[in-house]
Amino acid sequence: MDRNEILNKLREIFSDKLKIVSNPEMVNESTNLSTDYNIDSMKVISLIVELEELFGISIDSEDTTIETLTEVGKLITFIENGK
Repeated sequence: MDRNEILNKLREIFSDKLKIVSNPEMVNESTNLSTDYNIDSMKVISLIVELEELFGISIDSEDTTIETLTEVGKLITFIENGK
């Protein structure tokens, strides 16, 4: 799965599952979910669950920063490396 495919899957999660984005096409690698969409801690937990299920990765809270989970470009890289 390439970066663009991962980005499209993330857009689906952000809009359909988490309901934090009304226009998913506006989300790109420079999007910061924390500052751009005010994602809260409960949504971050939901995001982790969705990511683990969809991408088959394990996210360890001790090894993962909030920036990795809320900065889309970093999140894509994390997913690429987690596979």
